[in-house]
Amino acid sequence: MMIPSLCAAAVMLVLLFISWKYTPATPSFFGYKSRLSVKNDETWVYANKLANKIFLFNIIALILLSLIAPYLFEEETAVVFPLFAFAFLSVLVVPIVEVFLRRKFDKNGIRKDQL
Repeated sequence: MMIPSLCAAAVMLVLLFISWKYTPATPSFFGYKSRLSVKNDETWVYANKLANKIFLFNIIALILLSLIAPYLFEEETAVVFPLFAFAFLSVLVVPIVEVFLRRKFDKNGIRKDQL
C-alpha cells in the first residue's frame, strides 16, 4: 500500500516545479526564508536554488522508500515510514541550507570571495 506516499510525492513534485518556475527574483511571500537568505537578491536566489535541489533529493528518497518499504515492513509501517522519513529529511533542509549560506556569504549577505 504505497499509494499515499506516492500521492504525496506527486504533490511535492508539483510544488517543486512551481517553486522552480515561479520563485520571484527578490524575496517574496513564498520560498526559502531565513535572516541571511533575505539579505539581498543574491542570497535569496542561492538559498532557494539550493533548497529546491535538496527538496528534489527528498522527493526521490520518498519515492524510493515508498517502493521499497512494502518489502521491508508490515503494511501499516510500510505506509507511514516513507512519510516520516520525508518529514525528517524536509526538516534537515533548513540547517543544510544555512550551513551552505554561511560558507558562501558573510552575516551581511556579501560573498566571502569578494571580501
